[in-house]
Amino acid sequence: MDQGNLGDVFFHLSTVANQKEYGGSILPGMCMKCTVVPTDKGPKAHLVSIKEKMNTVKGTIKMCNYEKGFGFVQTEEADVYFRCEVVRPKKGCVIGDSVTCAVVSLERGPQAIKVQVHSKDEELPDMKKKEGA
Repeated sequence: MDQGNLGDVFFHLSTVANQKEYGGSILPGMCMKCTVVPTDKGPKAHLVSIKEKMNTVKGTIKMCNYEKGFGFVQTEEADVYFRCEVVRPKKGCVIGDSVTCAVVSLERGPQAIKVQVHSKDEELPDMKKKEGA
């Protein structure tokens, strides 16, 4: 975490209040909010939470392999990688399911960090692409 002139700020994953919503991981490109306190070892973050300032897109499950733990969402722009533990509801997904997902840009390409599966009779949320990462 870069805090301007403070440099890097240490935080432990267990201090992130809403990290389970994102598969229990913090990825590059995620926007964080926290309170920074000085310690004898340097600045430390407390009351950390992930801010949802990332691209949200509609797509379709293209591939999902629960044994290997990953899959891909086909969107208008690109195929987006995801880890199976970020799929909601927990019952999972199958090829062809309609989804909305929060996407971050990583070195290897886009990755969905939150995938919401919508039932066949459920209407997808009307959304425009949110800017930011």
